[in-house]
Amino acid sequence: MNSVKNSPMYIFAKMMMNSLYGRFGLNPALPSHKFVNKSDLLELIKKDLYKLEEVLDIDNYSLLSIAKNKSSDIGNIAIALFVTSYSRIIMSKFKNSKDFNLFYSDTDSIIIDKQLPDDLVDSKILGLMKLESKYTFFSSIGSKTWIGVDSDNNITCKLKGFKHKISYLEFLSLLNFNSSLTLNQENGLEALKIVIY
Repeated sequence: MNSVKNSPMYIFAKMMMNSLYGRFGLNPALPSHKFVNKSDLLELIKKDLYKLEEVLDIDNYSLLSIAKNKSSDIGNIAIALFVTSYSRIIMSKFKNSKDFNLFYSDTDSIIIDKQLPDDLVDSKILGLMKLESKYTFFSSIGSKTWIGVDSDNNITCKLKGFKHKISYLEFLSLLNFNSSLTLNQENGLEALKIVIY
């Protein structure tokens, strides 16, 4: 079934594909945390609802570190390992191909110097690649940090840790030895500083 991009069904299906396997790989022994009013703490202890590992008092509240009940955790490291290993096998076919030059790759994407054969590309078939853009200029300075310019001069810029767009010239300034760029985040978050050595 095909869903409209960014519709609830599309987002749900994408989350199931990209996030579900990771849940199987989580450490089941990690505690959870909960804020409660100090006045409610004694009642919670009496009811013995939680297995408390630690209680930290903060003003009128208490931060509870609650041990997880391992028997109720759902986890299977084999599933998480299989999915990520299988992904690496698929991507290695592109990384080791002599049919094109590879400029960049990520978990599920590649940037190469020619078009892939038709039997490897179809945006509607799960497991095949999807052609998203053709770039006339491309540069990368690291994982999840790159810029591409298409034939219509549209700029696509990925900058790990920063969700806003930066200009073409700002990105190019990072290609210089010992360069740095400070970018301001919103909502009171610290500025992102990128330093290239």
